[in-house]
Amino acid sequence: MASVYEKDPAWKFLRQPVDLSKAKKYDSKKSCWIPDAQEGYIAAEIKSTKVDQLVVITEKGLEKTVRKEETQEMNPPKFDRTEDMSNLTFLNDASVLHNLRQRYYSMLIYTYSGLFCVVINPYKRLPIYGESVVHMYQCKRRNEMPPHLFAVADEAYRNMMQGEHLICCFINSSNRYELKVFITYRTFFNCDKIYNIESVYSPSILHRVYFKGMPLDI
Repeated sequence: MASVYEKDPAWKFLRQPVDLSKAKKYDSKKSCWIPDAQEGYIAAEIKSTKVDQLVVITEKGLEKTVRKEETQEMNPPKFDRTEDMSNLTFLNDASVLHNLRQRYYSMLIYTYSGLFCVVINPYKRLPIYGESVVHMYQCKRRNEMPPHLFAVADEAYRNMMQGEHLICCFINSSNRYELKVFITYRTFFNCDKIYNIESVYSPSILHRVYFKGMPLDI
């Protein structure tokens, strides 16, 4: 499926291959995360154990002593930049933050966490909302394509058509923009449905939802 879309300029902002040859050294028994005042968590390797404390070596070669309960397990390199964090072997704060950070550095701003779709504001325009991307996600199951709000919108619409309840929550500072993207995707194929919604409730409802990000109370 990916080969069909790889020539599209938007694809590199949706999915990128993981090059394990460039992965950092990993030992399932020694590699771990330790807390850091600036970074939140940093990678380290266990050197020795002292009762309830561990002596670790950071990536910068610094030796530190930390309590066992302060460390968190690290996932194998094959999970780097994983598209769905519910697949992580070790689902902890450090691993989640590391995965989101690595994806953000690669400008992969959408990440799934089970049923949720996590979005990090790139603070610049990405070519991932154009007509070609809309067609990529049309009638595709969520697990067939990289994480994107279009996939969430398509799945929500199909579930709604099957008589299931539709509840979409946008929980972040830029929920207004994400809501616009959500509605734009659906109106691209179903303008009549939006017009019907507007005529049933009031002319101002669509404006409230689309431009102001206000909740739609039905």
